[in-house]
This record gives sequence, C-alpha cells and structure tokens, in this order.
Amino acid sequence: AQNAELFSNSWYISQITTNGQTVTTPVMAYNISASNFVQNGSAYNFNSKYFNTATANITFSPTLNSFTKNGGGCTLADYWGTNMTAVQDFDQKNCDFYVGNLSVPAPTGTVYNYQILTNGSSKTLIITNPSSGTQIFYNNIFLGTKDISLKKSLKIYPNPVKDVLTIENIERNL
Repeated sequence: AQNAELFSNSWYISQITTNGQTVTTPVMAYNISASNFVQNGSAYNFNSKYFNTATANITFSPTLNSFTKNGGGCTLADYWGTNMTAVQDFDQKNCDFYVGNLSVPAPTGTVYNYQILTNGSSKTLIITNPSSGTQIFYNNIFLGTKDISLKKSLKIYPNPVKDVLTIENIERNL
C-alpha cells in the first residue's frame, strides 16, 4: 500500500542492478538532484532523477507495496561533461527502467514493487520491476564521498560535510 515515507523523503539514486550486474551511480560534473514522489490531487507521479528525469504517472496498489505505471516520459538532455560515457549509460538505464527505449518501450500497466529499508535515520528505497528483475536503489541522504577539486592543487572535502570541512593546498591570500 502507499507508504507515507515515499513522500516525506528526498531519494538519491545510488545504483541500478540489471541482469545480475550492479552499476553504482557514476560521478558527474553536476550534483544529482533528488528523486521524488508527487501527489497532484488524486494523481501521483514518481520523478527518478539522475542527469535526466524519468517521470512515471503511477497508481498505488491498495494492498501491496507496489505501483502501476500509467504513462510517463524522460527528458532528453545530452550530458557532455566529465565521465561522459559512464554517465550517459547510467542515465539511459534510469530512463529505460521507467519509460523504455525506442525499440522496447516500457508498457503502460507495468507494475513496480518497492521496499524501504531503514538503518537509523538512513533509508534505502528499492524499486523492482518483477518481470525483468531490474532494480533501482535510492538513498534518502546523498552519499557522495568524492573530494571536490576546484583546481588540481585545491581540495575541499568531504561532500556532504557534517561537522568538519577540510581544505587542502589553499593558495596564499585566497
């Protein structure tokens, strides 16, 4: 059944498992936007965001932790930043999961199961297409651990910062 936690969390895509192969979210030149569930009157949408956004118009099952896709689409922006091939491949997997591709569209009526795992204040949302076994994992906190390089010699980390921000190799008078 519809779970309020779906709507009360921002979800950050962290990995996709297809045909037994797990691919974690590749680093890109832009911050990953939060994916979210949205209610518009009696209608619901899920916006799965990476570089592009795969949007699915959905209906929740009244008894199961699942939703049915009624329609949707994916934005079509091309990513040309760092790590381009990995980012574009991952982005395509996100769009294919909810929308399909030109040769094999995801049909209207596709059912997706979901589960929410809790570890303290951290939550993981797993959405599964039971007909293909493909899964997308989302976290309710951004789990990036990559150092941010503004110049080769300047480092600022961790991202996101909790208590201590480290700045290395700062130039004089900066």
